[in-house]
Amino acid sequence: SLKDRHADEREAIFKTMETLGILAIEPLLDALVQEKSMQIRANLIKTISSLKEVTLDYFVPMLSDERWFVVRNVVSILGERKSDEAVEPLISASQHHDPRVRREAFLALSKIPSARSRRSILSAFEDTNSAVLAVASDIAANLGIREALPYLLKMVRKSEPYQTIELEPRSKAILAFGRLSPGRAFNDLAAILERRGLLAGGEPTEIRVSATLALGFSGNDKAMELLQQLYNKDPKAEVREAAKRAIGMINSRTAKTASE
Repeated sequence: SLKDRHADEREAIFKTMETLGILAIEPLLDALVQEKSMQIRANLIKTISSLKEVTLDYFVPMLSDERWFVVRNVVSILGERKSDEAVEPLISASQHHDPRVRREAFLALSKIPSARSRRSILSAFEDTNSAVLAVASDIAANLGIREALPYLLKMVRKSEPYQTIELEPRSKAILAFGRLSPGRAFNDLAAILERRGLLAGGEPTEIRVSATLALGFSGNDKAMELLQQLYNKDPKAEVREAAKRAIGMINSRTAKTASE
């Protein structure tokens, strides 16, 4: 097992496999299927994706494998390759019956910037799986996909079709909404934090923490005032800590702007 070997020894094995080229593909894929360590899996995926002798035509048929984890592995490899030719196969994989494959497909598409991949990423907001919805918000925020704002707003407000949205994807949506549209987001973030009164904690703590952190992307005086109130008075230590971080974000951004 690669996990039982020393890091230097594993690195030597990976380098040897790279020199073997196409001859190494089968043992590397077998090792990837069996490996549980996320770090070693990442190294295996990186090594496999570097084997340029192995073309896209080799991997595409494997996307039809009945084992979801095999498909997920291939999707990860295609994403690491960052090839435009992989976009269409990855879009097909984003419609896989297993949400773990769909989630990985959207992550892979996010590594290949194109109008086609961006449109596909937006379709992730129509998924019913919480993990897929959560990663969709992360991707939208990281890539600056403002076309996602209508979806994010509905997730923040728990509007149709997100009335029963779970905590994680809603938390991610709150952060993404605050990051992509800080001015527009203020009223909704404040509503979350002030629901039933500032101190009552009408929303779950995880949601209130996300809304507090999202205020850190804003630069207006109202956001800073609300953050100061949260830091000084909120009964939840997690919210007070989030307020401290958000205030630090604003102050750091203000100082950077002043120095430019």
